[in-house]
Amino acid sequence: MKMRSQYIPEEARSTIMNFFCIPLNIFVCIVLYNVNVFPIIVMFGMCSIFLFVASLSQKRLEVIAGSQKSRSQEWTAMKEMDTEAEPLNILLNLQEQTSGIF
Repeated sequence: MKMRSQYIPEEARSTIMNFFCIPLNIFVCIVLYNVNVFPIIVMFGMCSIFLFVASLSQKRLEVIAGSQKSRSQEWTAMKEMDTEAEPLNILLNLQEQTSGIF
């Protein structure tokens, strides 16, 4: 439930989840209706492939969320920097670099 609450807003969660449940239920009904058409090995292979794709998708979402989180932390750190001291630091660095040249 943590991923749902993290990525889907509370006020629209039930509607969004229902939009995903309808195609999933239709897919399950079609597969169960045609269970005699596919051998058990094919069914097991399909389940394995779907599970693998789902795990890859979840990992990708985790990576995307982590990169966005680090960006927001960098932005917060940049906003918290002392804006008055920054020009002085740049000036001091320039003086140190030029004094080494002469």
